[in-house]
Order: sequence, then structure tokens, then C-alpha cells
Amino acid sequence: MSDSFLVRCSCVVLSVLLLTTCGEHEGGRKAPSVTALNHETHTDFPIATGVHALADCNTCHGEFDTFKEFNCVSCHDHAQEVTDPTHVRVADYSWSGTRCYECHPDGTATAVNHTSFPIGAGTIHTGITCATCHTDRTNRKVVDCIGCHTHSAAETDAIHNGIANYAWTSPKCLECHPQGNITGVDHTAWFPTEAGTSHGGISCRQCHPTRANRKVLDCVTCHTAAETDPEHSQVGGYARDSARCVRCHGDSQVHSVSGHTPFSIRQGTGHFRTSCLECHPVSRTDKPWAQDFDPFDCLSCHSKGAMDDKHQNFATYRYESATCVNSGCHQNGDKP
Repeated sequence: MSDSFLVRCSCVVLSVLLLTTCGEHEGGRKAPSVTALNHETHTDFPIATGVHALADCNTCHGEFDTFKEFNCVSCHDHAQEVTDPTHVRVADYSWSGTRCYECHPDGTATAVNHTSFPIGAGTIHTGITCATCHTDRTNRKVVDCIGCHTHSAAETDAIHNGIANYAWTSPKCLECHPQGNITGVDHTAWFPTEAGTSHGGISCRQCHPTRANRKVLDCVTCHTAAETDPEHSQVGGYARDSARCVRCHGDSQVHSVSGHTPFSIRQGTGHFRTSCLECHPVSRTDKPWAQDFDPFDCLSCHSKGAMDDKHQNFATYRYESATCVNSGCHQNGDKP
């Protein structure tokens, strides 16, 4: 018996053994047959419908010996000269199949509608790459705001001093800044700064020099002594003090001495240069730091004993401020 015959017999026996055991595994059960994906079951990356409908397997996988590998950039509609310009602001973009799949896992190329958070030209977030804010490439809903140098904790903590529920976290950032803009506080209730007012267009820092405490005001840097001193030469109680400024100008209004009629406080009258706050001592209810110029008080300067003595012969006399002015006796502040 020749060696070649023995080799052939061995091969036949081995083949029989393989055939009898190939369909079984441990326990004698049948091994599952290999079922290739088809257009209907290839659901992770749809090829039954959509832009990749009925694509041939070899179109994407033909270059490789495993279906785990694929190539996106071989198709004519993914030409590099087309994709490069459309991805100019996409972080870590490269013209490669794996990069394509990272951002387009279902094969769609729908452009992101970023109008809810503007990043176009002229906005403060223009020119920032996607990966700067969207650090998790598998979930674009995860947003990072606090990674940028302009959003450091030390700076934002000071700016947001006194804001309820403030926290240096990205979700909190988006709660108050859903469009990425620095939404200023509605200043109407405090001091008019809207467009068309005398303080419109002025930056916050000009009036609020202490970022950690917005209640600290500075009026006198912009309104110099050379400007304000002459304007207040006839105003009693005038002082170049910011807190004093807003007491008399709580709405940025200007009350001129000449307009204080019919009760005159001009030069030559008995009340010339009397402090405004002496006659008008009541603060406003809506703005406690500002003065209410409607109520007035005559009695703090004119004592009851002196007034009773001088008004003994006046039947309508009453020791009260409203009577002093409204009785017609001292309507202009002078003696009858």
C-alpha cells in the first residue's frame, strides 16, 4: 500500500468526521446557520430606504475582508471637494469613512438647525467648533458651556451674585441663556436704561463697578464735577455722591429749581438752598433708594411752639404741612 493511498484515505476519513460534527456543538445541539444581513435587517444604517436604499454590500464593504470595515468616501456624491467646504467649522473633521460615521451614524446628512442657539456670523459664538460645546460626539444634547476661558467660575460667580438658583453648571447656563446671549436684567423697575433714554446704551460696568455687588453705584465718573457742580449751584443739600444722586434722580429725571412752583425755592426766597431731602423726607415705595417728591414736610423746620404763637389770630390755622401750603397762606412758601 503506497503512502499516497494512505494520505488519500486519511483525508477522506477526516472529511467524514468534519461533516458529521460540523452541524453540532457541545451537547449535540445544532449550530445556528450563518445568516447574512439583508437590506431589511441592516437597520442600524438603513439601506432599505433613504439615501442608501438598495446599496450593494460591496459598495461600502468590498475593499475589506470583514464587514466591520467600511468606506464612505468612495461614492461620487461624497467627493472631498464637496464635503470639505460644508464641514469647514466641524471640529476634527477629516475626509474618512470612520469620521463620516461618527457624525452620521444612520447615514443621513441633515444639516443641524442651530437657530435655537445662534452660532452664525455676528453672534458671540460664531467661529466656535462643534466639539467645543458638544463634547460627547455620540449625544449632541450634552452641552458644555463652562469649558471656555470666558466662562471661568471666578468671573461668572461675581457677575451672578444675588441671582437665585445660580450654579456654575452648563444646564444652569442654558436655563438663563437659552440662545447663548447675555440677557441683561430688565432694568425698568430700577433705573431706565432702555434705548432712547439718557442712559441707554451704557454698559453695566460703567454704573456698576463692583461686579460682586451690583448695589454699589458709580455716577460721578461719567458725570464730572465740572458738569454737575454748576448745575446744582442753587440746590440745597447737593453732594457729589452716587447714592445721593439716585435719591434725587431715581428715574434719571431732573427737577430744576425754576420748576419748583408755585412753592418757590429760587434765590431770594426763604427756602433757597434748603435741602430737598429735608422738605421731602419720604422714600418711594417702589424704589426705596429714591425720594418721593410728592409728600412734603414743613414741621421739621417750623416748630409747633413758634407757629402756634405766630398764628394766634388765624381761625383756620392748623399745625400740619398740608394746611401750611394748601390753605392759601403760604402757597409759594412766603409769608402773606
